[in-house]
Amino acid sequence: RIWRPAITNRHFVMAIDPAGTDIGGSEDPLCCIVSDAQTDEDVAAIYGKMSIDQGAKLIWDLYQEYNEPIVCPERNNVGLLLIDKLVNLGVKNWYYQDDARERIGIYTSGSVSASPRIRMIMEYADEVNLGRKRTPIKEAVLEHFSFVWLDGKPQAVKGRHDDWGMCEVLLQQAKRNSFQEIKISPHPL
Repeated sequence: RIWRPAITNRHFVMAIDPAGTDIGGSEDPLCCIVSDAQTDEDVAAIYGKMSIDQGAKLIWDLYQEYNEPIVCPERNNVGLLLIDKLVNLGVKNWYYQDDARERIGIYTSGSVSASPRIRMIMEYADEVNLGRKRTPIKEAVLEHFSFVWLDGKPQAVKGRHDDWGMCEVLLQQAKRNSFQEIKISPHPL
């Protein structure tokens, strides 16, 4: 879905919560959001259950449409496969979480102490509470109501997804640091 068309010479940021129906029988949908870096408004999105190849092609189309935005995927198992496919398609503007700028994307899994997940979610919650986040995506807004503290960490209630929410969290991190931490490189992993 596209809510606002791309504007020439405008900077955009893209976040991806990857999934693929062809990867281990995943029931999670792929979620991708493009946001205007200047207005902080979400302008386009991809959401749905699809193969990793279908998702990569749709993401590539949005990447080209929105002036080759900075791309910030979640760096998990499926994310690594998606990164590889996007590099092969020609994506070159990546967000790097690490100081060495060698690993594309943000790793949000693992132990609570080793993961930036809680900090990122809390920072995003502050932006939402202060009314600084603008999204036309009704599903993303509604998903916030199923995101709660369980077992000492924020996550979706059983039977619900956190894809829109985590994509917004990744998007905020990439926007906050994108123009300081981005390096254009064909190096995929």
